[in-house]
Amino acid sequence: MAFQPMAYSGTAGPVQAGFGHSYFPWIYQFNSANNATDAIVPVWSQALGIPPYSPTFDVNHLNAIENSQVQQQVIRWLSDPNVPLGSAQRTAWLASGGNQPPVSQRNAYAAGVIGSSGASTGGGLNPNAVVGVQFAGSGYAPATWDSNPANVGIKVPTLTGMMPRGDIGSEHIQVVDELGTTLDDLHAPAVGQFVIDPGQYLNAQPSDWVAFSLTLGGVGRQQDQVLTGPNGSGEIESWAIGGIGYTMPDLPDLPGHYSALTTVNVPKFTVPILAHSGLTVYPSGAVESANSNAPSQTIEVDLYSQNIIRDTELAALSITVQHPGGVWDGVLLPYSTSYTLLTDSSGFVYGPLGDSGKTTPQVYQWLIDPSAGKYASIPVTVP
Repeated sequence: MAFQPMAYSGTAGPVQAGFGHSYFPWIYQFNSANNATDAIVPVWSQALGIPPYSPTFDVNHLNAIENSQVQQQVIRWLSDPNVPLGSAQRTAWLASGGNQPPVSQRNAYAAGVIGSSGASTGGGLNPNAVVGVQFAGSGYAPATWDSNPANVGIKVPTLTGMMPRGDIGSEHIQVVDELGTTLDDLHAPAVGQFVIDPGQYLNAQPSDWVAFSLTLGGVGRQQDQVLTGPNGSGEIESWAIGGIGYTMPDLPDLPGHYSALTTVNVPKFTVPILAHSGLTVYPSGAVESANSNAPSQTIEVDLYSQNIIRDTELAALSITVQHPGGVWDGVLLPYSTSYTLLTDSSGFVYGPLGDSGKTTPQVYQWLIDPSAGKYASIPVTVP
């Protein structure tokens, strides 16, 4: 993962994780003052131990092992029979009430648990402090939104990150693509729409940062290899790879106030092969939403028998596609139906518009989309 700020241009080639934006910019955000960190370990965390055994040296992390003062201190520790183990340091820290981490830094991490054996488990980054976008089934990992009806429709993103406590409910958040195009403007989500662990609020002042999770909004894809949302659409993904993240003023400007972006693979649009059982076929696929203010739309899917010279139309099907809540024009929605073909006295498969002249014709569906053209599936033998 990208823990520190990075500069990256995601305009060509394979896309690196997060499109170069930091998943965890808080090391820099909270410890960027002079002498606040050795470039990896923040000074506040080093100062939590027993003072006589927690000295501070003015040296960066990479050069620490070569520093003469550090080396002399290590030699003294190796010769000191009373040097405390970590367990002893922790016991003394707990008994005294201990120095506590700054609230913002505390909220960015998940505390470890000391078991009966003395081993620490479970510590690390607070998952909600990771600055990114998750989708159901894939999390922060690359998602694939092909045109299979099971993979289209509105995708609701889950945004994670941190913001000052005082900004919750007033921070303007937008879901964007890798070029910064606004796909869904969430405006300023209400306080109650955020999921925030109550422990984040402990001793937190308005300027202290808290980690959040926000599941809100919607994005999807078009028939073209384009990512889309209710407030805008991106450009055709020339590499069939796009990215979705979010922006809000509180995020560090590194550059731009952007989260890490989740990679979305956008394969070329296709119409699925007809599933069938005997003479019953099950046309299914995806179509762009149109007249999305209406409760539904009607599309035409034709069934054809493939021939050497001219294909035979067997049936023209009218299919109703229901519009889900929050839909917008252009997003791919699934369609499906079933239809049973017949056989004539010669055993040839036919429909109301034509006879295939074959007992086992190659049948395909032909999607007629007024806004995006016509698309045919690969033929399949029926029955």
